[in-house]
Amino acid sequence: MDLLSWLNRSWPIWRTRGLTVGVSLWLLIVAGLFAIQGAHAFGFAWLPAAATLAVVAMVIHALAHVAAVRLVRGQISETTASALVEQSSPFIPPRPWPVFASAIAGPLANGLVAVGAWQAAAHAPAWLQPALALTLWANAGVALLNCLACSPFDGRLFWRGLLWPLLGLRRASAATIGLGYLSAALLLFLGAASTDLLAFLMGLMCLFSTITDHRVFRSGMEPALDLVPDRPLPSFWDRWKHRRAAAAQARQARQEADEQEVLDRLLAKVSAEGLPSLTAGERATLQRISQRQKERAGR
Repeated sequence: MDLLSWLNRSWPIWRTRGLTVGVSLWLLIVAGLFAIQGAHAFGFAWLPAAATLAVVAMVIHALAHVAAVRLVRGQISETTASALVEQSSPFIPPRPWPVFASAIAGPLANGLVAVGAWQAAAHAPAWLQPALALTLWANAGVALLNCLACSPFDGRLFWRGLLWPLLGLRRASAATIGLGYLSAALLLFLGAASTDLLAFLMGLMCLFSTITDHRVFRSGMEPALDLVPDRPLPSFWDRWKHRRAAAAQARQARQEADEQEVLDRLLAKVSAEGLPSLTAGERATLQRISQRQKERAGR
């Protein structure tokens, strides 16, 4: 068993309604490191609470994803709360909204918990302040890191789902890969500038995963979606151009119908009263409409 497989060992902690929720060894290790930081800031007595709050933050993250996947009519039967991002293999309908909603749910849930802890800290008694601070740190960290557009973070999918309707799937995938390189560069810079080894290692992980996605994309597949749709959804710009073309055709059809109505009226007058009955303006109108019809017929 290699190191990664060993770190990803997990144990189920909850089963309900066809869903198994587990925690990984890697999460417990990271929770221990977070607990040490919390104990350093607030005292050794807060060590167990800090570890528990870190695990709870990731369980909240995982359950939010489960709820979103089921809300968009996807399928998921097992999820494991791991470090920074949960491990699961759900089926998500390959459309922009399901992809975006299922991916953003985890960071959004952690962000809401962090905001709630921040607001509660303004009115909470002093003895509760450390717990709220730890809750804020754990959930804000998970939420922000999962906005990065590279594996294993959720941004890899929700940026693609967000850009898909605007750019089309292929261009959205290319843009997300670009954001992945930017995320890796940001982590590497922050890690080097602050001598934070963990941030630097995450930057390397982000860089390597983005390079892998780039290779998959160049091979013709859609990285992180595992599909090549038979009928790619049109982008926002394609739909806009189609609407403009349809509106122009409708305007032309109305103009031709109006001209034909005027032409029929003038011809009826000529038939009943003769050509001299037309005024100079009517003769010019008749000539102009006739010329346009000849031009359209010649196309």
